[in-house]
Amino acid sequence: MRDERNAELFKITLEQLRLLYVLGSAGSISQVTKQLQPKHQSSVVKSLESLRNHTSTILKSELFDRKAGRGRNPLTPAGRAAFELAESSLLALKEFTEKVTSDGRFVVHVGLTTFLLNLVKGLVPRLHSERQSFESRLVHLRTGKLEESVLKREVDCAFGGRTVKIGESSVQEVGLKVRTIREDTFGFMLNYTTNNDQLTIKDIFAERIPLILPTSGVVFDFVRENLGVSSVAEIQQQINVVEWCDDVHFAFEIMRLRLHDAGMFVLKGVYDGHFQRFYDSANGDAPLTRYFSLADVQHKSMVTFMTNEEFVASLSKEHPVRQCIAVIDSWLDNVQLDAVQ
Repeated sequence: MRDERNAELFKITLEQLRLLYVLGSAGSISQVTKQLQPKHQSSVVKSLESLRNHTSTILKSELFDRKAGRGRNPLTPAGRAAFELAESSLLALKEFTEKVTSDGRFVVHVGLTTFLLNLVKGLVPRLHSERQSFESRLVHLRTGKLEESVLKREVDCAFGGRTVKIGESSVQEVGLKVRTIREDTFGFMLNYTTNNDQLTIKDIFAERIPLILPTSGVVFDFVRENLGVSSVAEIQQQINVVEWCDDVHFAFEIMRLRLHDAGMFVLKGVYDGHFQRFYDSANGDAPLTRYFSLADVQHKSMVTFMTNEEFVASLSKEHPVRQCIAVIDSWLDNVQLDAVQ
């Protein structure tokens, strides 16, 4: 660091930053010694003294009070500012080292839900071709955790789905930059024969057709919003749910195995591309299913790509996260996305 008033360098080592951080947290030199180097008290004191002597000349202020009494060495205002520098520097260094592999490449974490794996399969080779600059890792997240994970920087970016009412704009969290990739409407599938060839959402609820539902995600949100409720318990009171499952993939498996004669809400593209592949065409006993386009559907699903707008804006164009997002945006600009499968 440089003091602009006298052009002197503010020399501080990583170890001194660490000592200053612990001093600010613990409140006394003796506690710093106990926490870090109980057998080398003199080296701790000398290191802090060296920092104190140098900075007091530049800053015209002590960093901490050596004679406060009662075993305390509180930070001065200048020391508090230096403590905040130490805290932010050490945190940034920790985050950076955690994201760098043993061969020196930066790891960019891309979050997504299970169903979007097929959507991004064409993207993976593009990301791998950039391995000289960064390494990408896919992180599985539940739909309800996607936005939170991006905002908290648990992942660097994410693909996810959300349910919105047709004709209305999607509401997004402050701080997120959201790119809509594609939209799809909801349908319904049954694994048994029904006499009604024109099922609607109203019919499904009114006839109390046995349902298999996931406990979260776009299908859960779709059902919850159509019923005007907010919880699993309230849904259970109004319709006939014979099986709750943690993931919509389990719902498909339950349907396939015919553990229940039931139905489930599903996106048309998912049904065409995903569910039908569960079946072995050579297996004559495989149960047949029927798909219904719901005439009264009022909601759609949106597949989106999300980034933390403020965090990304703070990075240089050469930063691995910015480079990864640029690759993804370029891929989205040029690829023809099929139905999510």
